[in-house]
Amino acid sequence: MSKGNTQHKRNISTNLWDIEYSKQSEKCTKELKLVYLGNQLPPIETKTVTPLDILRANSKNLLKASSNETNLLSNSIKEYSIEDEFNKYNIFPVISGVFWDLNKPIDVNGEIRFLSYENLSDRDEILKTLWRSSAFLLSAGVHNTLSEKVLIYNNRVLDHNLSDNNVLHGGGFYTEFYSFIPEKQSDIYAILNSDEYISTNEEQIIKKIELICNLPQNTHRFLNKSQSLAVWKEYEKFCSKNDEISFLTVNYDLAIKLTKDNPFAQYLITQKAKRNIDTFKFYRLGNYIGYSDGPIFTKPNILKNKLGLKLSSSHFLIESDDSSPLVNPEKFSTLEPTLNRIYGISLLSKEAIQEFSSHQSEMAKNDHRIIGKDQSLFMMHTLAPGSPFFLTNGTRIVNRILALMRNKYSEYGFEEVITPQIYLKSLWETSGHWENYKKDMFGVVDAYTESKGDSLLEGGGCCSGGHGNDDGISGLKPMNCPGHCLIFASKVRSYRDLPLRLADLSPLHRNEPVGSLSGLTRVRRFHQDDGHIFCSYNDIQEEIYKQLQMLNDVYSIFKFRDYSLCLSTRPLDHYIGDEAQWNEAESMLKSALDKTGKKWTENKGDGAFYGPKIDIHVKDVFGRNHQTATIQLDFQLPKRFKLKFTNKNGNIEEPVIIHRAVLGSVERMLAILSEHYKGKWPFWASPRQALVVPILPKASKNGAEDTSDSDRDIVINYAKEVHNSLRGGNFSKSSRREDSQISSLKVPNHLSSSQQDKLISELLKARMENYKFFVDLDSSLGSTKLGRVVKDARLSRYNYLIAVGIEEAKKGLVNVRAFNGLEIGTVSLSELQQKFIEMMDNFD
Repeated sequence: MSKGNTQHKRNISTNLWDIEYSKQSEKCTKELKLVYLGNQLPPIETKTVTPLDILRANSKNLLKASSNETNLLSNSIKEYSIEDEFNKYNIFPVISGVFWDLNKPIDVNGEIRFLSYENLSDRDEILKTLWRSSAFLLSAGVHNTLSEKVLIYNNRVLDHNLSDNNVLHGGGFYTEFYSFIPEKQSDIYAILNSDEYISTNEEQIIKKIELICNLPQNTHRFLNKSQSLAVWKEYEKFCSKNDEISFLTVNYDLAIKLTKDNPFAQYLITQKAKRNIDTFKFYRLGNYIGYSDGPIFTKPNILKNKLGLKLSSSHFLIESDDSSPLVNPEKFSTLEPTLNRIYGISLLSKEAIQEFSSHQSEMAKNDHRIIGKDQSLFMMHTLAPGSPFFLTNGTRIVNRILALMRNKYSEYGFEEVITPQIYLKSLWETSGHWENYKKDMFGVVDAYTESKGDSLLEGGGCCSGGHGNDDGISGLKPMNCPGHCLIFASKVRSYRDLPLRLADLSPLHRNEPVGSLSGLTRVRRFHQDDGHIFCSYNDIQEEIYKQLQMLNDVYSIFKFRDYSLCLSTRPLDHYIGDEAQWNEAESMLKSALDKTGKKWTENKGDGAFYGPKIDIHVKDVFGRNHQTATIQLDFQLPKRFKLKFTNKNGNIEEPVIIHRAVLGSVERMLAILSEHYKGKWPFWASPRQALVVPILPKASKNGAEDTSDSDRDIVINYAKEVHNSLRGGNFSKSSRREDSQISSLKVPNHLSSSQQDKLISELLKARMENYKFFVDLDSSLGSTKLGRVVKDARLSRYNYLIAVGIEEAKKGLVNVRAFNGLEIGTVSLSELQQKFIEMMDNFD
């Protein structure tokens, strides 16, 4: 297809736009009807007033207003001239849901309101509009830069949150598009204009996309850095020219016509229509016309303060349900990435961008993947995607965390169990996972099964081989609850057995797309501190409260001082059980939440279909929110597994299941803690708790040593003794001083001093059996300069450096320098053992 013919095809959309825009302009009312602050304004002739005029005319009313929004505006009016200073307060007019330029004449009816960035309740809406607008502008930049060699798919705004000190976390935008090399342009347009797929229904649109995605890899083009910079330069040109962005609201049919030569954009429209959206807002800048799922700013110069974040590629994925007649969505997930993404962020000032950039740099330095590599915590390998290898230091931390959880299990009445990794398909059918979760599971086939056929095992989810019908098909478990149901059902249960609290730390597997895998935060193999409580209906409130207590215990140890609780209640329509049961259960959860004394919020209608739930979000040292723990009621699984128990009256009842996880995923929690601590692990969890360094006697100027060689041997041997003692090999029995803190150990007064020392040593040994401190001995044994050793120890994130010289060796002392921990100073070896034990006991 020639360039001229291609351009003709592109002009169809702009011609359609011009015709429709002219039609809608002719229908514009001559007399405006505007509502402001709940009051109908006097009739105004169209295009004769601006939002700024309304602000000026109503300034006296604003000064009398009492709401937060108008108070902020009042202050700006009172102290400054609106015309000159409104940008300082970032005030934005919105008319009938459309962001309006302050100086643009009004030609639409509706309610007018003014948002201020200084008002926290407005800030979220302003930021999303800013990023949505920037994504549109970036798409226009892609369109202009790559000309006829791109099909723009989507613009997205990313999730964000603001910390207590108003530091932005997350957020921003991206544009997503398919780009092809010029030499393959005719192949692409042959598909787009094929008579075989001329229909614009959803199935035909997806078939076009599948044909494009299946083209040889040398057809697709992925942008490099210089091409990305060219796109951003075009973005900057739009900002400097500041041409107005116009918009149209159209129906479904016209939306499909406006995207005629872009099946990716058409697919997006069909998905919105399936969600009962019947009007679509399109925006235009120059020759670029694009859809946006929300309002955008109509003047580009407000978007000039931006920062390009990264380039990436992605798969095209379709949405479908079991009743959909469409092509198999798994075909798309098995293809190589075909789409480009350009990420960026925009804010309202250069200062805000600089602050954001600085904060991002600080977080990037403390990314858990960098910490994990620097501290040898874990590694990943292409031969086991999404399955972390925990190295020695990482394993030490994980074991400390698991030991903490096991202690809490014992304290709160849980029994730990170990359940199988693989279950037959019939179990997953009973639990409902086969129907609702199959695509996220790994299938396993009996090696002796010989025929074909189950979709779970297509697209890389299968371990190997062909298979028959349902026989011989199993699934790796993605969660533990079905297995725990089998344990409950394995014997006759009565009220005396309840509550039955089961905990499970065995590994789980979920078939996450390869492209979504990221460090320890998104993996395929992971461990969950999974717990299930089988209890009677009357036990719900008390059990929920206990789990909230357990959660608070653990999060206090982790130094998560700020976490939030959110109760999600019954969905409006799709749920199991009767309404009265839900209401009573929710009331019990509310009472349990109130009993904690912590503030909590309610998210109405967002509960799971099988029961209400409590979600917990922790805030890390950077102010970012992470959802970790969850506590969920389940009325469904007991019915599916026909679980029963005999109550006090001899009647048969159905138990309720409480799903609970405190850590969530152990792997993800390790990632969060790595970044939360910035790699400086507290002593109790540290994989490198101390380094023992012998300080050897110095040589005199004439080369002779100040002391004999025996002194050097004494220091080295004593350093080895200290090292072995702290690692749990030997226990010091000497140097018991009157001011020793070991006196906190209870020993009988009638014993002699030597007997007391012996008993103390035995007590220390018994307590240290649980810990085995991670203490290393300087491998150079004093031959490396002390300054270098100290620097290396600090960079290696040791909590303590234990220096021993000839004086310490003779007196049985150690000189302890703290890098990250409590100050200790010079103490006896026994006192140091006691100090270390106390820090472990107190989780310091």
